[in-house]
Amino acid sequence: MNAHIIRVKKILIAVMLLGLSTAGVIFSPAQGATAPRHITIHYYRATLNSLATVANGVCAADPCGKYDGWNFWVWGAALSGYSGSTDGFSAAVPIDSMDKFGAKATFEIGSSSNDVGLLARIGSNWAWAKADITVERYIKPNPTGDTEVWIKEGDPLLYTSNPNDRVLRIHYNRSDNKYSGWDIQTQESNPTDNKAVAFSTRNDCFGRVATIQVPEISQSTQDYILRKGGNSGTLKSHVFTANLNESKYTDVWLNANLFLGEDTTIDEGDSTFLDLNQQDQNPNGNLVVVHYSRPLQDYSGWTMTTLADGIKHKFTAVDPLFGRLGCAYVLDLTATTSIIKVTNGSKVDLTFGEASTGLGGQRTLHLSGVITDVWLKQGRRDIWDKEQEPDPAVKAFQKIGKVVTHLKVGKSAAIPMKSNANLKLSWYVITPANCKISAGKVIARKPGTCKLDVTQVGNAAFNAFTLQYRITIS
Repeated sequence: MNAHIIRVKKILIAVMLLGLSTAGVIFSPAQGATAPRHITIHYYRATLNSLATVANGVCAADPCGKYDGWNFWVWGAALSGYSGSTDGFSAAVPIDSMDKFGAKATFEIGSSSNDVGLLARIGSNWAWAKADITVERYIKPNPTGDTEVWIKEGDPLLYTSNPNDRVLRIHYNRSDNKYSGWDIQTQESNPTDNKAVAFSTRNDCFGRVATIQVPEISQSTQDYILRKGGNSGTLKSHVFTANLNESKYTDVWLNANLFLGEDTTIDEGDSTFLDLNQQDQNPNGNLVVVHYSRPLQDYSGWTMTTLADGIKHKFTAVDPLFGRLGCAYVLDLTATTSIIKVTNGSKVDLTFGEASTGLGGQRTLHLSGVITDVWLKQGRRDIWDKEQEPDPAVKAFQKIGKVVTHLKVGKSAAIPMKSNANLKLSWYVITPANCKISAGKVIARKPGTCKLDVTQVGNAAFNAFTLQYRITIS
């Protein structure tokens, strides 16, 4: 009976609505209240506070912690209930929690907020408060829903995803050069997060390198094991702990000859038969890695000499994307510069442009700690600290395609005006007088051999070099 009454009521309501609709009455769906929007700020600091005295009320002693006294000065958002907010659109938003990235704050913004200004600062009185950078950061909130941003001390960029780029590089040397089967396994608090990390397939100046992306930016240590055989239950090895730097890169060194037998395996936790010497400094000194590019790939005989050791170091290891590698060590760990000279017998790279009183070919490198990577190109003064594109000759060897090698007397053939390295060609010598060049064509004049000397002009060795082609004329 009740079910029948409910059906009748639904029918009556439908009829009433239909009647109102046909009578011209239009219904609009009810507009619900705009959903609140929130902004979450993640803030990472690598150093301790430097503004820490009783007078400013931040903390009683220095150092006092990385985040004590810090807050976020925010403007351009409909804010209320926060310290210092006099107009409802600017306020000091306090840190409300900590996470694995650092400090964290979440606050609500109004529906009309489009650009929200942000300064991370210590203190609450602008007479002595201090921002971490003078550049103002601006947040573009999502039109609907919440917005999450990440910022780092001293970095003006505002990130929309976790910018953690910290890396642990594990350098491993085996005197037998047998690295097959060896890798690194990370050791995380949750074992399901452990991952295997392979060593590089090419040697650097010390050995092989395994690179671990550190999971969290605020981590102070990273645990790992050096192992052979993957997840084989027959091998257990010591757990190493690397103390991480605050900077992007942390480097540690493992030298296999420090172990009692390079393939010794032990039960986990047993250090009786194993020298567990993980070194935070390269045992040979601070490493200088020089990536050197010669467009014609003529590296034979070329060496680099450092004034730090006076030894000629060969360019032996292949840098597949650039050229060759030359390596040297600076034993003085406090040194901030090192001078190198690239020579081949009496020939000196970078000889032109040197003062008559200069040493010729010298380049001064600024050292950046335990590893300094620099990129040099033949004949160039520039010293780059970031990976460079090689000159075109490295990729194409400056070969000229489709050059005719045989011509009949009186016939002609077009000459390509660009090489496959996209360098312009200028033809400046023809010998002997068996042919001539006219309107971009080589013309056979009499039987014999015509030799073309070709200068390729472009971003190559000394900006120009010569190739020779011979055409047989019959």
